[in-house]
Amino acid sequence: MAKETGFCSILPINNDYLKRIWTYRAIDSRFYHTAPTPDQINGMNVTTRDRPIDNIRKVSFVGLGGQTVELDYPNLYGTPVYAQSGAILTLQDPAAIAQNIKTYLQSYVDDYNQTLQQQLAARGTYYNSNPGAFNLLAQHNQYATPNRTYNLIPNTIFIDALGEDTIQEIANLLYYHNLPRQEKIAEPTIDGDMQQHYDNIDINQKIAHVM
Repeated sequence: MAKETGFCSILPINNDYLKRIWTYRAIDSRFYHTAPTPDQINGMNVTTRDRPIDNIRKVSFVGLGGQTVELDYPNLYGTPVYAQSGAILTLQDPAAIAQNIKTYLQSYVDDYNQTLQQQLAARGTYYNSNPGAFNLLAQHNQYATPNRTYNLIPNTIFIDALGEDTIQEIANLLYYHNLPRQEKIAEPTIDGDMQQHYDNIDINQKIAHVM
């Protein structure tokens, strides 16, 4: 809720004047993206995900509960392509990866809906903070008040938008991208995973097979 503001009006009545002072509260529905500020840029570590360009893309808006809502974009590279048994990771076939993509996308929408449901639960408190203003706004635009409801997002929305053929094509790409390493040891760090990759292609590690 923005700070109070107002204006003054002077009305002529029977050779006299009536002075009226009107005050109101502005309700700002916009969300301002001000990051990164110069101070934030100076404190960033260029080798980590501090920079906005390295962060997950998202949609931001003010929800019905008056709080800022952030919905991250799905990242299909986060789809599991390996099956784990103990410490061993084994590359799955394209059909299994396609199913993993669907499960991943559905879980993303489920997270969206959990956030949106929380906003629905909080809308009454936000509406009661200034019901007169919200009622006035609703006369001009029914979506300008939190005193309403909405349907949650169908959890197949991304799957339906992509279609079966596109999902299978993405699964094929992920499969072929990881095909050179069909089996590997699960590593807790990126350095360990990269070292495995270097050892896998290093001819000195395979000398017994070529001699």
